Parts: sequence; structure tokens; C-alpha cells
Amino acid sequence: MSKRVLAQRAGTSRQQLWRVMTGKSELTSSLCARLSEVLEIDSRILRDATFATTSAIGGRPASPPDHTARLCETLDEYLSSGAGLQRTFETLPPTDDGRRLKRVLLDAIEDIAIDRSIKLPQAIFDLRRTVVNDEA
Repeated sequence: MSKRVLAQRAGTSRQQLWRVMTGKSELTSSLCARLSEVLEIDSRILRDATFATTSAIGGRPASPPDHTARLCETLDEYLSSGAGLQRTFETLPPTDDGRRLKRVLLDAIEDIAIDRSIKLPQAIFDLRRTVVNDEA
């Protein structure tokens, strides 16, 4: 299937598809869903392939896909290593609004952890330091 046909069937432009394929644009969840439907594959496969391609061509740095972080059933599981929160942070824009959202999310997590006596891993505090120092 050509890029033109794939883009047309997925309801996007050939140029946008190319930007995603080259790592110049992020693969949104809605485009991922449409592409996986057209290609008849699981969307996680497409996300993994996008990560590999983006990393290989020098795209934006990202953590390897961690499907277990998305499937966690409790806050304890989600926060166990900090990887889930890091993945969440990677979806936020690198703007003042994105940094503000990260701080609010960290505050909420810490409040919940205190209320429920959840011991937070050091990685969470490292993330906070990165956010507060405007490095994320």
C-alpha cells in the first residue's frame, strides 16, 4: 500500500503521515488508532514501531514503550518505578503549561501517597527535581 493510499484511508494527509514517519510530528492516539485499523494491526505494534523509528533517526528522545505502565490497576503499581509517570510526562507539551501540569500531577500523587501511606520511589523525587529545575 502506498503512503498516499494509507494516508487517504486513515483520514490524514500524505505530508502528515510522512512527518510522523520521520519523527518530525508525534503519532497522536487518534491517528494511531486510524492507522492501525487501516493496517489491521494492534495499535501497540504501531506505537512500538514509531518509537523505534523515531529513536533510530534521531527524533525526540523517549522511553521505550512500557505497556505494563498503561495496564496498571493501582497507583502503587503505576508508581513502583517512576516509569509510568515518566511516560505520562513525555505526552505533555514542553511548554510552561506542560510544566505546570507536571507539577500539579506530582503534587496530586504526593498528596494521595501521604493519605494512603504509599512509599514513593526515589525516581518520583528525581522527576520532581527535574520539573522544578525546568529541565523537563
